[in-house]
Amino acid sequence: MTIVVPLDTNIYGFTNPIDSLGITGITGLPSGFTFTPNIANGYWHGGVTGCMMVSGMASHAQLGIYPLTLQIHMYVGGMNISTMLTGYKLEIVDSVFANCFDTLATNTIDTCFNFIPNSAYINNYTYNGNDSMTVTWVVSALNNTQQGYVTSVYPVDSNGCHVLGLTIICSKSTTYQFTDQLFIANMVTTISQIKEFETDIFPNPANDKLTINFPTKSDLEIINIRGQVVKSMKINDNYESINISDLSGGVYIIKVQSDKGVVVRKFIKQ
Repeated sequence: MTIVVPLDTNIYGFTNPIDSLGITGITGLPSGFTFTPNIANGYWHGGVTGCMMVSGMASHAQLGIYPLTLQIHMYVGGMNISTMLTGYKLEIVDSVFANCFDTLATNTIDTCFNFIPNSAYINNYTYNGNDSMTVTWVVSALNNTQQGYVTSVYPVDSNGCHVLGLTIICSKSTTYQFTDQLFIANMVTTISQIKEFETDIFPNPANDKLTINFPTKSDLEIINIRGQVVKSMKINDNYESINISDLSGGVYIIKVQSDKGVVVRKFIKQ
């Protein structure tokens, strides 16, 4: 992780010089993972760029997403200030998906929110034939106090495993950049968009129950990030409640297939 410490900051309307800033802890790291600053005392002076390494040996049982909270301590204008920074995550994936990191695609969106974007992740996506997919991102303010949505279209290649980037430019001045990943390798061979119906799953993230709205008879599969089908069922009603209490925490793919085509959605099991 790259650490960029500004020269000063604004507190109560006054500009104060930053003497130093340190990361004193990270909450949410999986068991066995540690962080190491590149400076002995763990503090970087104002105006300095440093780095910090997060490392560990993951087990297969630790596959999944780990939201991180960084504890920060600063010396600013003679004051000691402690705060927390969210919006980062550590994701442990199976080795079969290592090629995801070679397929970066980035789209630029010119839009503004009534809040400062702090994090973003992929909420759902739909394939448009074999050459593109429409992706909806959830964009959140600090501590998820406010949220908004951005939709963009990305190209699709043959390996079925993608790292997607989102760049938001507000009023041609401020830029925010985010990335997220899709794990869909070996899931389907041909996909067509279902234009007649909207498919919704909620809540997302979910704990024990997941509800899907798909107003046509369909076959449903839930697929883990290793490409294994962990649940399958038929949908007959507009709203179908699915028990997911037996699933381990992590990222899953829902594939819904009917005579109209295939729709793919991602959800997180907490």
